Amino acid sequence: MSFEGRLPVGSSCALFLNFGTVSGVPGVTGYFDTGHGASVGVLYDPTGNVAGTFQPLIPSAEAEDAFHACAAADRYTGRRAFSSSSQLPR
Repeated sequence: MSFEGRLPVGSSCALFLNFGTVSGVPGVTGYFDTGHGASVGVLYDPTGNVAGTFQPLIPSAEAEDAFHACAAADRYTGRRAFSSSSQLPR
């Protein structure tokens, strides 16, 4: 499963909304995540119905570097990998 999204203007490193598209899983096309602490994200189907959930896990060292870069004066604007557990109905 791949996520492609953006953080809206006004987001901070500690609290943000995260939304976008999902690819790689049939029937799942979008996601929304509140992006704080122990958040649970929601996966959506093409018609906007809930298709499942996911829990972003604090990721690889690469993503941890991105988190620290978020607090830097010039911010972080690139892509980073993370892992997630997901629950999808049968």
